[in-house]
Amino acid sequence: MGEVKTPRQWFLWSIALVYVCAFASIYVQIPGLYGDEGILPVRLQMPKVQRPLLEQESLLGLGPFLGLAPQQVLELTCLVGVALALCAVLLEPLRDSLIYFLLRLLYLSLYNVNCEWFQCSHRDVLLLEAGLLAVLVAPLGLLRRRSSYRYHDPVSFWLTRWLFFRLTFSTGVSKLASGDPAWYDLSALSHHLENQMNPTPLAWYGHQLPDWLLRFGAVVVLQSEIIVPLVTFFAPIRRLRLFGFYVQLFLQLYYILTGNCSLLNLLSITLSFSLLDEEHFNSNTGPKKKKGQEKKPGSCGQMVSYLMLLVELAVYLFILYCFITLFKLQINWEEKTLSSKTSETHLQAWWRRQYKREFFPIVNLDDPTLEKLLEKAGLKEKFPAQTGSDTPVSQAVSLIRDHVKGLSGSLLLSTLLATLAGIFLIKAVFSWFLGGRKPRPASADHKTRKPKEPSETAEKSQAAAPSNRGGKKDSNEKKDSDKSPRKRK
Repeated sequence: MGEVKTPRQWFLWSIALVYVCAFASIYVQIPGLYGDEGILPVRLQMPKVQRPLLEQESLLGLGPFLGLAPQQVLELTCLVGVALALCAVLLEPLRDSLIYFLLRLLYLSLYNVNCEWFQCSHRDVLLLEAGLLAVLVAPLGLLRRRSSYRYHDPVSFWLTRWLFFRLTFSTGVSKLASGDPAWYDLSALSHHLENQMNPTPLAWYGHQLPDWLLRFGAVVVLQSEIIVPLVTFFAPIRRLRLFGFYVQLFLQLYYILTGNCSLLNLLSITLSFSLLDEEHFNSNTGPKKKKGQEKKPGSCGQMVSYLMLLVELAVYLFILYCFITLFKLQINWEEKTLSSKTSETHLQAWWRRQYKREFFPIVNLDDPTLEKLLEKAGLKEKFPAQTGSDTPVSQAVSLIRDHVKGLSGSLLLSTLLATLAGIFLIKAVFSWFLGGRKPRPASADHKTRKPKEPSETAEKSQAAAPSNRGGKKDSNEKKDSDKSPRKRK
């Protein structure tokens, strides 16, 4: 495994950017989910956290010490998380193991508040696991005031590749293991574009594509998530790893353009940087080989490169073979159709209906049955709404909430990302401007006009001293001339 300095920085930068989006997204949803008038008010969980602070699963226990209401504790957690993540995105020295430990601690606190209801998706679990790897991958330089190279950096960064392999391979296998006939007759992509929960405007145009192209796309998705990770992610040939990286990159970009599950796809792209190495980033800017350094025909290095090329072609042919044989594809060029004879191995009933009773009868607000159900679920108003005290922290949190109250989640995220893009653009312009105004080295004419220093004349006199045997004769003649009577006068 080659050097991983640049891919590691890209991974840490991307994880920080994902944290920005995650904390900002939760911050916008707190009033509707956990607020006093939300779906599941967080104040109902306060009796469960009456334990020592170090034994609690979240940071709600800090509310009484800071003079904050439970809702304000969650808002402060999100605000601190956004601030730390923004600093890590903008400043490379702050991409430190300590910063990523704090980010994961804050997100874990939000996850434990109501992981049974709202934050139980694969996205949250994946972000927590990737955040833990970021703690191991990031250098620990804030406390030591320097970031030195560590010998275990490639090993810790390899763990991100293993996580990416588990994510991709399990996603592809679960599609076939579910027994859904849509994946076996290759109509899943058409159903997905039509029935997904959060489609984008491009999803409608994708659904209008020809049926044979959508079926071919389903084959590409399955191959990209099952076969490609197996043969490319851990291959010793770097071009195969690059092939796997670009396949996954285009697949995740397709998901982002056709669906609104972009945070999970951004995490997948972040983990895919583990397939790259330092040579890939320096291939265009690195030094080129001279003519004398080129491999001669018949050399051992050239034979090894030919062998690696043959292995690479064999892997590509194997992927193509799996395309055709695994799904038993049949292409009709006249009718321009693509069909598959593959079907699930066994038939099963998806559900069976049996009438037992009415699920929920018509009730009113004073119905004792409804009151019992609300009391059993913990949704009955037992605890009055708690308000924070007039501490500076509470006032600052309330002031920020008042300013952000009218903004939607998409607008807030777009504003944050546009601000980051503007800052990076300004930094790039300043670096280009300052780099173009560097003082030029002095010309040869100016150098000759400078007065010679005594040290330079001494060095030149020593360099001009003859080193051959004839030099002794010249030195003797100089001594004789010094002893002449004219010289004495």
